[in-house]
Amino acid sequence: MARKEKNTKYMVYIMAFLMISSVFAVMFYGFSDQGDTISYGKFKFNKQERGWTLNTKVQTYTLDYLPQEVEVFNVSEDIANKLKGALEIDVTSKVDDKNIDNIGYAEYSIATNLPQKFIRVGFITNSSYEAPIVTCSDATSIVPVIYFVTGNETKIIEENNCIIAQSRDEFGFVRIKDRLLYAVIGVI
Repeated sequence: MARKEKNTKYMVYIMAFLMISSVFAVMFYGFSDQGDTISYGKFKFNKQERGWTLNTKVQTYTLDYLPQEVEVFNVSEDIANKLKGALEIDVTSKVDDKNIDNIGYAEYSIATNLPQKFIRVGFITNSSYEAPIVTCSDATSIVPVIYFVTGNETKIIEENNCIIAQSRDEFGFVRIKDRLLYAVIGVI
């Protein structure tokens, strides 16, 4: 009987070791394919835990969507050239837009991905955040305005140097943000 108890004890230890080592393996190596690389033209994108990175000679960009996932949005050459050539880009929205969290994320991502440009964030009206008032009437060819707004469809249009980034849902703003960044970077 002692030998059987001893064997059972060893089996419990072996099983415990296998279970604990499995947990550590998942923690250190994970389930995802973080080493995935996707090519789009001459650009290579590396899969991250959340989204993708693009390494260029200039810098590393962090994006949520691949180019083929956002190329459905039309960005004219005029819009792309305005954004590429601008030293300052103003971004704005309604302070009470129902998708303000995703709009805020899009604005933040534009600013962090374009450190060589001055990104001024404001609202179209006064707010308690002491942010500047920025409207489409402030847009010029030198300082374009990107106006994020919730609407009936998801699209990017330009009116008098104001780039209107309209989305019907919260996810569209992140996709539009990536499409505009791809235009500035020169990917699409």
